[in-house]
Amino acid sequence: MSRARTIATKVTSAEVARRAGVSQSAVSRVFTPGASASAETAKKVRAAAAELGYRPNVLARAWLIPIVGPISAGLFVLINRRRRANTLGR
Repeated sequence: MSRARTIATKVTSAEVARRAGVSQSAVSRVFTPGASASAETAKKVRAAAAELGYRPNVLARAWLIPIVGPISAGLFVLINRRRRANTLGR
């Protein structure tokens, strides 16, 4: 059951979790470098993410780091750009 998406509506990790049959925290672990997730879980999550067109929101994650603000978000994006591309298999 695929839904057409526009740029204005983004796929959430909760939707990926439902599609993959895993928890939302499992989705987070799969897309977090260094976090632990089984190979089977990672395979299910990545397949669901690809089907739905899910892309982790790097800027949202940046707000969780200790130095909060636009500058830290920008730095986080620059530092993790390559890591994110590798995580998504590009």
